[in-house]
Amino acid sequence: MKKFSIYMMSFFLAAGFVACDDTFEEDYNDDVAAPQSYTEDGTYGTTFTVSESNGGVVDLRTADTDVSLFSVTAIPEYTAAEGASVTYRALLSQTDDLADAKELTLAANGTSLSLPSADLDALVKEMFGKEPTERTVYARVMAAATDVNENTLSLGSAVKTLTLTPNMRTIAASYVINGSVTGDEDLAMTHSSSSVYEDTSFSLMFEALEDAQSFLIISADGTQTLGAASGSETATEGTLVETGAQAITLGDAMWYKVTVNMETLEYTIEAYDMTPEVYVPGNHQAWNPATAPMLKTPAMDGIYTGYLYLDGGFKLLAKPDWGATQYHFGNVSGVSDNISGDGENFTIAAGFYQLVYNLPTNTLEATAFEWGLIGAFNGWGSQTNMTWSTDEGCFVLEGVELPVGELKFRGNDSWDYNYGGDLTNMSVGGANIAISEAGVYTVKLFFDADGTVRATFDKTAELPAPTSTEQ
Repeated sequence: MKKFSIYMMSFFLAAGFVACDDTFEEDYNDDVAAPQSYTEDGTYGTTFTVSESNGGVVDLRTADTDVSLFSVTAIPEYTAAEGASVTYRALLSQTDDLADAKELTLAANGTSLSLPSADLDALVKEMFGKEPTERTVYARVMAAATDVNENTLSLGSAVKTLTLTPNMRTIAASYVINGSVTGDEDLAMTHSSSSVYEDTSFSLMFEALEDAQSFLIISADGTQTLGAASGSETATEGTLVETGAQAITLGDAMWYKVTVNMETLEYTIEAYDMTPEVYVPGNHQAWNPATAPMLKTPAMDGIYTGYLYLDGGFKLLAKPDWGATQYHFGNVSGVSDNISGDGENFTIAAGFYQLVYNLPTNTLEATAFEWGLIGAFNGWGSQTNMTWSTDEGCFVLEGVELPVGELKFRGNDSWDYNYGGDLTNMSVGGANIAISEAGVYTVKLFFDADGTVRATFDKTAELPAPTSTEQ
């Protein structure tokens, strides 16, 4: 009879034996015969049923270190007999057909099957992202049972449904800084275009006009007030709290950048000795700080922008003086691909560029620019490019025939970069420039060292007479 028992077990193995709720799940493996019972020589009838613990609902924000997910019936011959064992694993998927299922090992404690909450949380976030909303996860419990004769039996449950909420604090769509440093008005913190759960960083650069001014961080919907824990109100880094939040107090009157990770509530406060402009001395103007072109930050957000001609080496200065703070190739965090280094100097191929220095990230980017005219004279199509003159320090377009009408200056054939308005001090996106007298013109476009953008139109001749087509 012992031999019969061994033969029967071998039959179950060869068939890929699977058992489940209601003893057996027909649609899990149509080729497998339903389990049979036998009792001879220490082997017993096999049963295997699984149900979701707590209705399958788990909020991982409040869960214990280990989470009970399933309850399973005992498999006597594998759990009670000496030398026998059962191991469990879960197949977890976003779809009920278990496509692309992820596998995790379950720990058995009596009839309870559990997972570390950290592992389950990581899996849910991998599947759905971090937003703390209920997610439906489909699961099948698999058991691998080994009897006293070292025969192994594979068992699988029916598909179960779990409702899981990832462990993540609720992040508001936007936040403001408010306090004495803002005159008790709201200053909106900046955030990228990504979801607040993909990019959890919020920041703001602002100026403290007086010493020891303070602030709190408040969600725009008013549901969250974040500040320092009591006793750490002057700390320049740490972890914000929501309960019992204290106003954070700054130091001297100067510029500050506050950055907060809204997932962990860790924050940093950086102080900046910031000026409205930085200066760009270099080979393009004989390395003279006093006459160096400027990059400006109109929004005072620490992002300095300007247009200028460069020819080889250059540096950035906080003031037009070699004794001022320098930003150079040796101390910035990153540069665009077209900028290299020669010792401490930046170097770049000769050309006209837009330079953008980002003080908060300490990075420098250069973009080559072509400037031209676009308007009624060329059908408002592609711009008619101008030529840079190093002798005159401006873009020049000679002999252009302009009828009465309107035009503008445009950069890199993009309306993102256009100037118009008053020719002595043009503005980005300014009004169309009117040509009131038709003629042949020499047009010059200047980007002055102080950031002024201006233009001149000099009429040099009348338009040629139309050519007659009469025979």
